[in-house]
Amino acid sequence: MCPTVGVIMRTIRRSLWAVLVIAAVAGYAAAQQGRIDGELYGEDGEPVAGARLMLDEIGGTGHYEFESDERGDFIHLSVSQGRYQMTIEIGGRPFAIAEVRVSAGDNPLRVYLERLEIESEEFSGDLGVATRVVRDVTLVAEGAAVSIPSDNPFDDAEDRAALAAADAAMREAFDAGRQAMDAEDFDEAIRRFTAAAEGSPTPQHIIYANLALAYEQARQLEAAAENFELAQETALAQGVPPEEANYYTNLTLIYATVGDVDRAIENAEKAVEFDSEGAGLSFYNIGVVLTNAGQATSATTAFERAVEVDPGMADAHYQLGIAYLSMPDRMSDAARAMERYLELRPDGPDAETARQLLEFARQ
Repeated sequence: MCPTVGVIMRTIRRSLWAVLVIAAVAGYAAAQQGRIDGELYGEDGEPVAGARLMLDEIGGTGHYEFESDERGDFIHLSVSQGRYQMTIEIGGRPFAIAEVRVSAGDNPLRVYLERLEIESEEFSGDLGVATRVVRDVTLVAEGAAVSIPSDNPFDDAEDRAALAAADAAMREAFDAGRQAMDAEDFDEAIRRFTAAAEGSPTPQHIIYANLALAYEQARQLEAAAENFELAQETALAQGVPPEEANYYTNLTLIYATVGDVDRAIENAEKAVEFDSEGAGLSFYNIGVVLTNAGQATSATTAFERAVEVDPGMADAHYQLGIAYLSMPDRMSDAARAMERYLELRPDGPDAETARQLLEFARQ
């Protein structure tokens, strides 16, 4: 009388695949951008408010400007990766310069004019955070002209070459992994994405996410969950916004599929807290998996949660109505669910069936 839940589940799985592939491409392009933020402290050790900070690309044309607030904090959300001369202007004149490198993700800096040092936080391989002094600051004499160097006066040529080689190898491995995914050679994709993750100069959530997707398609769900967890952890640590990296929905489906309902619900709740838009899909997927596993009562609860966090999710109302129809004392609820589905999708693929079920529920 109506399409099976299993068919709907496969449709949702294909949808997740499409979303993640699109996110992978967009996220990899976005990896060329970084965020720079930090604090500026003056010669007296106190925060400097209203300072103008300028980034000029060394050997390039990139230019960015931002100011420190009353606490001495500064931030720019989108800076192309590369090497920059940072000029600090205080009271309308250039006060100090330094060279900084901007990489993918967050680039937190603390500038101490008293010590003429810049501290930076870096992510280690296990996502621990290490603080180190990475650059000296040079004071600018009053009235002196500030010129942008054509080369990097602070960096080591061998270091630059090694980083460039590692970045190129990572990109090559990542691209090969995507090609293997397109060819449905998931074992090769796993090998290539693993090489990209291990060879990346900095952790990148999008590499872990694609590795997780390859494991998922290879039906190695435990490894898929592990890498989706790592992707989310990396994205959170680097301040990636929710709309660019929300893997809790993927984790919900995997844990529900392997029967770990508690962890599935835990991740679904995290999806709601992290990025409420679209979070209903997490609970919907739990309901689908539980229905296929014959756990009707738990599935009903999941569908109820789906429509609670996303009242406009028509398919969740439809499946909730079907669930209520199996409970003699919930016929009025079944009718309301079918009515809501028809309000949202009067010409939807299940509209005719919904009308028939609505009449049945009203009898």
